[in-house]
Amino acid sequence: MKVIQATFFTCLLLLPIPTQAVQLISIPKNSPVENKFIAQAFLDDRCPEQYVHLRGSTSNRTVTICGERDTGIPTHYIADTKKNGGSIFLPLSSYTKTQFVARNGRYIYILDIKKSNLTIKVSRQRPRVEKFTIDLP
Repeated sequence: MKVIQATFFTCLLLLPIPTQAVQLISIPKNSPVENKFIAQAFLDDRCPEQYVHLRGSTSNRTVTICGERDTGIPTHYIADTKKNGGSIFLPLSSYTKTQFVARNGRYIYILDIKKSNLTIKVSRQRPRVEKFTIDLP
């Protein structure tokens, strides 16, 4: 029985899965999955190397930080709007252990894990701050 389950799981990793189908998969925090890279491969097919470094949400959007599988270095910022389904995919301009920054023209997105917030800055406007909750790692 265990051999069949392992084979089935391996086959799933080889199949391309659309993002919408992937988002329905939920992995509990105390999951018996030993390799988080395998589990995270199912979360977002837009991430390079299929690696989700971090995932969470605000009341308005779902945010994913992608990273390089080999090094674990964060590389991209993805935000999906809950209201209209729009999304952005940006390379990170800088990061620390607790903060990720991406830029898109006059927009600056700052995800601060320590403060549990996402700040969106637009030139000549007051910054918008949204409470951020981590769903994964």
